[in-house]
Amino acid sequence: MFGKFIGCNHTFMSKPNPKLVFLGGACGDTTWRELVMPKLQLYKISYFNPQVKEWSESLMKAENEAKQKADVLLFVFDSSTRGIATLVEVAFYAARGRHVVIVMQDYIGDREDEVKDVNRGRRYLKEEIKNCPNTFLFTNIEEATEYIIKNK
Repeated sequence: MFGKFIGCNHTFMSKPNPKLVFLGGACGDTTWRELVMPKLQLYKISYFNPQVKEWSESLMKAENEAKQKADVLLFVFDSSTRGIATLVEVAFYAARGRHVVIVMQDYIGDREDEVKDVNRGRRYLKEEIKNCPNTFLFTNIEEATEYIIKNK
């Protein structure tokens, strides 16, 4: 669906496996979580899905707790979402040495200046995380999910 390895309904999925994956990234109309969740369930991997129909600031506490407890932070930047705040979030967790798995595609938008700025930010993040040993970058959601499953 997305390439290869390069270097929001709030729900907890509880299974016996102690691994917890935070399914981060922009929410909105994204559907990638619907691909990932069944695979994680199949391998008894717990997850936190921050995507809900109506998000509010009151949900931030649950999200922050899940991020702190998560063994793996999965963040997806697809071609249809800007994810500017998520870029900052990923940089923060990667710099702290957290286990971060990123799926990143080039942004495709309607305004040329916006596309240029968003993709520049994504390129910058790619460069900066090269020195973060627990951060793994993919362009394909399926391969990122397989990486998480195999490294549980």
